[in-house]
Amino acid sequence: MRRKIIIFVIVAVVLVAIGFFAYNFFTTEQVNIKSNSQNAKVSIYTLQNQVVDSKNAPYSTRLKPGIYSVVVTDNQKETRSIFTLKQGTPVDLTLDLVDVKSPKKIAPYSSKYIFADENFLNFIRKDVNQLDRLTFGEKYLKELSQGSYSQAYWANADQAILTDTANKSHYYDFGTISPLGYKITNPGTISFLGDSLAYIEQKVVYIRPTITAAPVVEVPVRFLQPQLSLGPNNQFVVFETGVFVDETEGEEGQAQSELSNATPEIYSGNERLQKQSDALKNYVIDGATWSPDGQKLAFSAGDGIYIMDINTSSIRQLYLSYTTHPQSIKWLDEQTLIYFLDQGIWKITLNETPTWNLLAKVEGSLGWSAPLSLSPSKKEIYYSSDELQSSNDAVYQIDL
Repeated sequence: MRRKIIIFVIVAVVLVAIGFFAYNFFTTEQVNIKSNSQNAKVSIYTLQNQVVDSKNAPYSTRLKPGIYSVVVTDNQKETRSIFTLKQGTPVDLTLDLVDVKSPKKIAPYSSKYIFADENFLNFIRKDVNQLDRLTFGEKYLKELSQGSYSQAYWANADQAILTDTANKSHYYDFGTISPLGYKITNPGTISFLGDSLAYIEQKVVYIRPTITAAPVVEVPVRFLQPQLSLGPNNQFVVFETGVFVDETEGEEGQAQSELSNATPEIYSGNERLQKQSDALKNYVIDGATWSPDGQKLAFSAGDGIYIMDINTSSIRQLYLSYTTHPQSIKWLDEQTLIYFLDQGIWKITLNETPTWNLLAKVEGSLGWSAPLSLSPSKKEIYYSSDELQSSNDAVYQIDL
């Protein structure tokens, strides 16, 4: 009798083990992750940033179907990705690590930096009441000795809009400075694309083919504090980085509040694109930039980066568990973005399975008035650090 009981228990244990194995096999799927580093560590996370598993590469395991993020690290090197695991479809990823670049100081501390576009870094030298410009290797510092200028917005290698300490705008044409000829009282809305200029004045978006040309687009907007991003073929997106309150005095001195319409809007010339604008109605955009062909709009909202296909109005979220807001998104090409996040400069490759590579670690914090800037060849990245009273304050260059 005792022998039968022992046999029964053994059979039961074996059947339970087989059942557990079968359940695990048929409710999970295979995941294989390789890397070019023998010392790489692979960590798998849920989208809620909960650790699922962590082990050295090559990584091989079975996971339940779902969406996962993966982080591959080796010392300072780091590559991230995201994958969707479906039943019956195993995932095989190769996530190679790239060398982390060392930023080079190319200019000393300045009281204020302005990275106006992708052709120049412009900054005002500390305690010097004149505007300097720094080109990418072709020229050194060249002084604009006329006037007391506070900001510069470059259209191309030779032309710019300058604002002075009295908030008046001027036209700079390589060697000469003259009155602009029209008002730009909010130069922070200026957006250049090639020679084309877009800006917002008195809640109207203007687009000019060149700085001196007459407007070809005039569109009134409803926002209280609008921002603007210009794309190819006079496309643009106008948005606010939040909902602002405009308080005015009503009857008997009672304050009245007006909430702005913070829904972003997309235009093609003077025409509002209804379908594309409606797709953005649930987003509060922090910044936006157009792909070189104008077919995609990359924007940051909250703690994520999103890509809109302009033709289909579909929006793709690039999932990652961010701890801070991404800043200064730029297109390297039609399938590659760079941006700043968590004291690092990152590159995203927009494949079916997107990958993130850490390009460089940043000393201090990126200046809010000085976003990432690309050289015309897109082989160098420039930025400034703005920690007050820090020896890290400078203009930096990273070679791609």
